[in-house]
Order: sequence, then C-alpha cells, then structure tokens
Amino acid sequence: MLDKTSRFRKTLGGYNKKKKSSFDFPDAKPDLLVHIRQRAKKDHTKRLMVVIFLFVTIAVGVGFLLKHFNVI
Repeated sequence: MLDKTSRFRKTLGGYNKKKKSSFDFPDAKPDLLVHIRQRAKKDHTKRLMVVIFLFVTIAVGVGFLLKHFNVI
C-alpha cells in the first residue's frame, strides 16, 4: 500500500505538508469573552430544557400507552 504522500502527489488541491496555515484572529477583549461565555451558557441551558421537556413528554406518552393497553 502506498503512503499518502505518493497518493496525493498529483492532486489539484495544492496539498503541501510543509506549508503551515496562518490565521489572523483578532485580539480577544474581556467583554467579548464574557459575552461569548454568557451566550454559551444560555444556549446550554436552552438545550438542556428542550432535552428534559422531550424526555418527560416521551415518558408520559409511553406511560399513558402502556396504561391504556393494560400492559402495566
């Protein structure tokens, strides 16, 4: 089996393992970091509430169906 350098040598995507990607990120300011943290917490709380709501809804629905068909 050939190694990846031989396999990707003639690709048109510009595969070059020696070139490193450089990123130009802006400096992170404290107020921006606080805003990102608050937004992440809010999104996490919202997702947790949706998961809990779906779990309770499905559990009640399954319980109702089991009770309705006299399984329990």
